Amino acid sequence: MKKSRLFFTIAVSILSLSFLIYFSGCSAGANANNRDEIKIVEQAVNVVTAKKQDYRPVIKTVGKAGPVREVILGMEMSGKLISFNLNAGDWVKKGQPVARVKTIGLWSQHNQAKSRVNEISTSLEQTTRDYKKMKELRKQGVISQRDFELSELQYKSQNLQLETARATLGQVNESLTGTHLLAPFDGQISSVHQNQGNLVSAGSPLARLIDLSTVRIKTGISESDVMNVKVGDKVEVQSVTWGGRTWVGEVKFISPAADPASGTFPVTIEFKNNIVTNGTEQRWMINDGMTMKISFFKPAVNGYIIPVESVLERNGKKYVYVVSKKTASMKSVTPLMMIENSYLVTGDFADGSMIVVSGAGKLRNNSIVKTVPLKTAI
Repeated sequence: MKKSRLFFTIAVSILSLSFLIYFSGCSAGANANNRDEIKIVEQAVNVVTAKKQDYRPVIKTVGKAGPVREVILGMEMSGKLISFNLNAGDWVKKGQPVARVKTIGLWSQHNQAKSRVNEISTSLEQTTRDYKKMKELRKQGVISQRDFELSELQYKSQNLQLETARATLGQVNESLTGTHLLAPFDGQISSVHQNQGNLVSAGSPLARLIDLSTVRIKTGISESDVMNVKVGDKVEVQSVTWGGRTWVGEVKFISPAADPASGTFPVTIEFKNNIVTNGTEQRWMINDGMTMKISFFKPAVNGYIIPVESVLERNGKKYVYVVSKKTASMKSVTPLMMIENSYLVTGDFADGSMIVVSGAGKLRNNSIVKTVPLKTAI
């Protein structure tokens, strides 16, 4: 009886041990399988291909087109406007008569001064002949020294009178010149302020003459950009009116002082205008007052252009994840500038490197990843 009970106890123990070994084996197998699954999990990330390139930063501003030359036409003398037939839009040539005024009494002064010059000139001719004769007679001792000196004095006096008369005539002629107005340069009349027959005073505006053969733009750039621009630089100019048309302009002037109102530094740009013909009508392509868009180009910078979201920060330093053979490694970068939604950077990686864009926040150094191309960096 005791032997049977002993055998039963031994059998139960063996059976329990067998079950324990079996379940322990199953548990160990399951844990091993889980560890195998963790090892082969790859995190999916989007990547771009890095390509080193030169980038020219652009400063963009807006300005108003204006003429390279302009003048408000006005008379030097007051009077009645007896000749003035200009209209806005008329073309004029340099030296072309554009206006004339009549000034009361000025022509009478001119005629009197001219007659005086003629009178003295005629008298001086006779006086000159007499003086020469008296000079010869004095040499021969026929006349006294006193008679010769009187003849010489009359000769010199009439010469002085002639110089004075000619000066007076010159002043009157100069005044008469002020009654005529000539175009100072080739251009186009942009506005007219008087009509023929009006009484005008000296300096009263008659019309505005502009020269748009060369367009002058005045704009402003910030103090952070002004050091990157110099006189003689080429710029790209576009017109809001003529979409897609581009002109090459040149920086002509940079103010040494900032504008008190805007805080920017005034810059002057010029470029050649074009004439367009519509039937018999000719006009400038760029007109006074048109809005112009200007692009200044800074010196080129070399680096990689990558999306902003690919650059992470840790402990005050910026870095990116670079994928090589399915392993994402942390590489430090130095951002040079921001370009819209991208950074221009330099870093410890080469052309063709795959840079993680999305999914980088979940990674650790040397994480195993599965790459999904997003795009090639521009």
